[in-house]
Amino acid sequence: FKYKALQVPIEKFYEDFAAASESDNTLTETEINNLRTKLNGIITNAGLEFDELSKLANIDLSAAGGSVGGNSLKGAIKGITEQQAELLAGQFGGLRISSLEQLQTARNALSVLNKIENNTSRIANVEGYLRKFDIDGIKIK
Repeated sequence: FKYKALQVPIEKFYEDFAAASESDNTLTETEINNLRTKLNGIITNAGLEFDELSKLANIDLSAAGGSVGGNSLKGAIKGITEQQAELLAGQFGGLRISSLEQLQTARNALSVLNKIENNTSRIANVEGYLRKFDIDGIKIK
């Protein structure tokens, strides 16, 4: 919610802030008051959108752990069925397995990169021998 509802207005606020700051590299009292008014408007609008979302979802999203009734987020989670909980547990288990597989893939990639680094350092040593051969030539006994 925060990202979707606040992204555009906050970006616009920062653009206005930058423009006001760049005018003479200082903010006048009028510019500060205008920016303060814009920011307060963004906060007020975000609060109204949050309240509207709470009404649409029929869940009290503002309850911070106080209420456990059916009309709060905590109450909605408490009312989860066994089948829904098993489904969620399965999904989280799948995510865990996927994460472990990604970790193993990353370890394999690191191993290959270490081998490449080792071979590259060997090539650098061979280059020195080739340069010496080019300068000194072959000595026959």
